Parts: sequence; structure tokens; C-alpha cells
Amino acid sequence: MALACVGVALGVSLALERVADAATMFLAAVMAATWFCGTGPGLTAAVVATVVFEYFYIPPFHTLDVGLENLPRVAVFALTALLMGTVSGVRRRAERVLRQARDELDEKVRERTVSLRRSESLLAESQRQSHIGSWALNPVTLDYYRSDEAARIFGYDPGAPKQPFDEVFARIHPADRPSIEQEFATSIAARRDMEYEYRDVRPDGSLRHLQTLGHPVRDERGELVEYVGTILDITERRQAEEALQKTQAELAHVTRVMTMGEIAASIAHEVNQPLAAVVMSGNACRRWLLADPPNIAEAREAVQRIISDGNRASQVIGRIRALLQKTAPQQASLNVNELIQETLMLTRAELARHEVTVQTALGADLPRAVGDRIQLQQVLVNLILNGADAMSAIADRPRVLTVRSQPCDGGVLVDVQDTGVGLSAAEPDRIFQAFFSTKPHGLGMGLSISRSIVEAHGGRMWATPNDDGRPGATLHFTLSPRGDP
Repeated sequence: MALACVGVALGVSLALERVADAATMFLAAVMAATWFCGTGPGLTAAVVATVVFEYFYIPPFHTLDVGLENLPRVAVFALTALLMGTVSGVRRRAERVLRQARDELDEKVRERTVSLRRSESLLAESQRQSHIGSWALNPVTLDYYRSDEAARIFGYDPGAPKQPFDEVFARIHPADRPSIEQEFATSIAARRDMEYEYRDVRPDGSLRHLQTLGHPVRDERGELVEYVGTILDITERRQAEEALQKTQAELAHVTRVMTMGEIAASIAHEVNQPLAAVVMSGNACRRWLLADPPNIAEAREAVQRIISDGNRASQVIGRIRALLQKTAPQQASLNVNELIQETLMLTRAELARHEVTVQTALGADLPRAVGDRIQLQQVLVNLILNGADAMSAIADRPRVLTVRSQPCDGGVLVDVQDTGVGLSAAEPDRIFQAFFSTKPHGLGMGLSISRSIVEAHGGRMWATPNDDGRPGATLHFTLSPRGDP
């Protein structure tokens, strides 16, 4: 191949009959031999081209005898031929390496593309199965990306063009929008995570409960670039929670009715007392009016007592009716000490029947709690009656029920302590389990429901043996000042 390249160059140069053109043709032959055949043939072509060039184009012609005056010319040609061959060889190797690198890169790109498409497919499928969509948002331009599942969660066709961000944001329920707008603006300004739940109003008027989480992404300078996050449809979860709350409320109502049956004697006593006083005052009033002359002043006082005792009876009946009513929970500001005293009055006759002495240690200046008055009174009635039952078999020591209240972590702590049989090592946790009861005929639902009520009010309930080895047990529960969980 080297000889063929030089021969072609010789033929062309003889035809042109110019020395300059001959040198160019021989150098081109060296480069061609090196490029197509490699470095070895290229060097061979350089040597042969030098000999042929000297033989045909350096005087004296047709001889290999080089005079001193032509030696530099031959040397320059030879060095140029070798340099051209070397450069051509290096370039050939470089292009071969580049070609190989490009092929390897193309193969890696194909592999990565296949892997990326597979990952995208798996991610899309996992989002579809879990009903969790993903999104990215530029906080400056409000340009955003959404996954197909995110589009489905919003009720859009994944293949349709994206709706403007303002249009998506405008679908937030009017009652939720002010707080969401404030949280959105605050999170972006503080460059912190965002998390909120809201109701999305569909074009057909239906509502979906959505939960979104967002995380800020910063560049190497710490500047906020975008937010990335997820969107989750929690409508079914909210519906399940509402159904559970409704079931718990119905169960609590049944328990209240059963509790009223247990303290029927106490209720009768509380009602009979003011009614008996009404009868006595009525008889006294009649006597004062039948006197000669009638004693109007005494009769007026008797009538006033009748009115007062009638109101007292009405209040007792009103409290009983409130406990028996099947109404939705109503949050209100409560004075816990007043609630305790009212409940003790309602159960006073039942405690007297069990020969229980009541002691109270109610803290002053307690923070007001927020909650449902009827539900919390149900909790107190349950704890008080449980304490009385725990002491019903005690004969060797006084039966004392102590109710305490005190501030605790910004809220209120209430303790109901008895001097009964106490708790075994396993019972402090078990007594709150549904259908577990230490009573022979108990259903085991009272404490379970009471704990659920307290926890729904943002508090907690637990039981402990009495301190210092004293007999009996204490049930504690806390209430948040705002009712927040």
C-alpha cells in the first residue's frame, strides 16, 4: 500500500512536470499511506518518497548521488515527509479513540435512556397505584411541572395541556384559601418546607380533600431554585375518620344512657330534694295565707323558695337531658373546676349510697379548656363511678374519693383517686382496652370511650397505683387549653 501510494504520486507528478507539485504529491502519498495503513506503512512511504523524489527531481537526475548543495533540500523533504506521516498517524489514532469513545458514549446514553424510561414507567405506575402525584414549581415565574398522577388527582386529563397555576390555585375552597395563601407565601419567603391540607372544589361542585408536601431546592450559592413535592388525595381517609367519629359519638351516647341507668337512684334523689322543698314551701305559703290576718311577707318568702327550688329541679333535669341527648360535639370554653363540682353534685347520692367520702383539691386560676361539655362530663362521671365501684368491697378502711385539678403544661391535669382494691402490674394499660373490665357485669367500654374522648380533645389519659404504697389507684387525664391534638 505504501509503494502504491508513492507510485501514484510519481505518475501524477511526472505528468505535471513541476517540482513543487511533485513534492506536494509525495507528501500527500505519505499521509494517505499513514492514514489508511498505519504508522509503519506511513514511515515506509516517507522513506520511499524521499528516495524517489531525490532520484527524479534533485540534480543530477536519475541518480542517488546527492551533492552538498542539494543535501539541505533532500533533508527538509525527508523531515517534512516523516513529520506529515507522524501527524497523520497521531490524528488517525486520535480519531479512532474518539470514535470508540463516541460509540461507548452512545451505548451508555442508550442504556441510560432505557433505564430512565424504565424508572419513569415504574415511578408513574407506583404513583398510580399509591395515588401520590409529584410536582415541581418555580416560585418566581409560577411555572410548574406535574406528573400524570398529579393531573388525575386534580381531575385533569394527563394528556391535556397544563392549566395555569392561578387556575389550579383558585380551586381551593374559599374557607381554606386565606390560610393556604398565607402558608404558601410564608414558606416561600422563609425558604422552608411547606405542608398543608385543603379542600379542592371540582368544576362539578364536588369536594376532594388533598394534602401537599413541598421541599425547597437551592443552587450551589444557596439561592432558591424551585420547590418539589407530592400531592395526595386523602378524601377516603377523611371520610373514614368522619365515620369513625360518628360511630364513637353514637357509642358514647349509648354509654351515657347506660351510665344514667346506673345512677338512677342518685338522679331521683337530686330531683326529689328540690321537689320536696317545693311541697313544703307550698304548704307553708298556704298556712300563711289562711292565717287571720294573712301574713303576706311570710307567704312571699315561701313563694320565693318555691321558685328557687323549682329552678334547682329544672337545672338537674336539664343536666340529665343534656347527658342523654344525641348531639354532635360542640366545642366551647369550659371552667374545669365548675365541671367537676357539677358532676360531683350529680353523682352525690350514688356516692353516698356506696358510703364514699368525697374530697376535692381544685387548683385556683386554672386555664380554661376548650371542649365538649357533655363528653367531658361523661368522662368525669365514668371515673367517679369507677372509683366508687372499686371501693364497694372495702370494709377495713375509709372509702375516700379525691378529685384534684391543677395546671399542667399550659393546660389542666385532673386526678380521680380512690382507696379501693388498686391495680395489678398489667392493669394500668389493660383497663383502657375495649371489652376489658374488672367488674363482674361490666362491658369494658367506659374507660376505652373516656380515653378516646380525652385524646380527641388533645389530651391523654392514664392510670397509676397510688403513691407511697397507699391502697387504691389514680386515674389522670389532661386537657389542652385550646383542645388541639
